[in-house]
Amino acid sequence: MELFKVSESSGSSVTVKAATTFKPLLLIKNGCHAYPAVNAAGQVSTGLQQADATGAACSGSSMGSQVYGRSAWYGRVWGIMYAWYFPDVKPEWEHVVVWINNPDVTDQTIRGASMTNSTGGYFSQVPPDAMKVEGGKNVKIRYKNNGLKPTTKKGEVQNLVMWDQLTPAAQKALNDDKSFGGVQVPINDNYFLLNLGKAWPFEKKH
Repeated sequence: MELFKVSESSGSSVTVKAATTFKPLLLIKNGCHAYPAVNAAGQVSTGLQQADATGAACSGSSMGSQVYGRSAWYGRVWGIMYAWYFPDVKPEWEHVVVWINNPDVTDQTIRGASMTNSTGGYFSQVPPDAMKVEGGKNVKIRYKNNGLKPTTKKGEVQNLVMWDQLTPAAQKALNDDKSFGGVQVPINDNYFLLNLGKAWPFEKKH
């Protein structure tokens, strides 16, 4: 089931502004594109019904793409998690954590970036390679072989919706492990802080 995207998060809060400022640029190398995972009513995408090695069946939603965001302090840095849903036969979620100094200052800077890789772990850079960050703000990453990697090539931003601006019905669906066949949703209440800890790229919590 293909879903309409949820409207982009808006507002004057420092968390929304920072998440919008640091939205990653995602390049799809091969495989499915990112799709909306849930709508405002709490209906979830059912993904592909059969395998498609060409990726043609999931080459982009006519209803628009979506990236889901959530952020919090972890140690002394601010972690902004961006998560994408890829509707393959087995639904897949990938995410990147952009670590910045502080969302409530004028000189916001990226301290590091951690992204899920194809082996189930994280690839991290502290600080990110300047050639792989657009304008010092937007990490450039590619999706390939069921994982994310930094790239020098510029991808696209997606419609961002923050966790606390999702409807209660949408949050409930994303919190339910059964919604995507047991695949964990990285930004939900069960896994968000746990994943920030796993993605931590620094030697100590500074």
